[in-house]
Amino acid sequence: MAHRILVDMDNTLCDWSKGFREWMAAQGYTITEEAETYPATIGLFAEHGIRASALVWHAIRSPGFFRHLSPHPEMISLIHSLEARGHEVWICTMPLEHDDSIWCQEEKRIWVARHLGERFIDRIVFSRQKHTIPGLYLIDDSPSIIKRANEATWKPVLVEHPYNRDVVCERRVTFGTAIDDITKVLENDGVMEVENIADSITAEVKC
Repeated sequence: MAHRILVDMDNTLCDWSKGFREWMAAQGYTITEEAETYPATIGLFAEHGIRASALVWHAIRSPGFFRHLSPHPEMISLIHSLEARGHEVWICTMPLEHDDSIWCQEEKRIWVARHLGERFIDRIVFSRQKHTIPGLYLIDDSPSIIKRANEATWKPVLVEHPYNRDVVCERRVTFGTAIDDITKVLENDGVMEVENIADSITAEVKC
């Protein structure tokens, strides 16, 4: 049986922080990589006060924001590596909160089709309750996944960012060594490769 592995999108597969910095620059504001926080409003509040929430709100609701986010190539490669081992990879991402997020979901589907292939469109789960989605692992950047991990079937794997380095998590991956890191996670947990499932996977990826 293939193991289902869940992978987050924003700041995991795609560079949400870079996209937000570029959007801010286009509006005449600046935000540095060093100021990267989770959630983004924390880092913005010191410089922009009560406007911080409004800036984030407008950025993520700008047409094309999600569709045009840059991919993290290392994480795209990680997904294909997991598939090559016979694991079943699903994308697990949050819809926008307090909003009609149908257009946001459509932009994320377009992004996934472009960078992972159209076959992944049917493997996207939109949920604000990720702990309810079954899987062996959840690979995600958000510190909040640790809080609900004991309610989930999956084990958390944190994608390292400045805002989660102080969070206690047994399993981590970094962008530069993502495949090696996930290999160590699988080996340490005794997760074996699933044979003969991914032999025919030859999808083209448009980056």
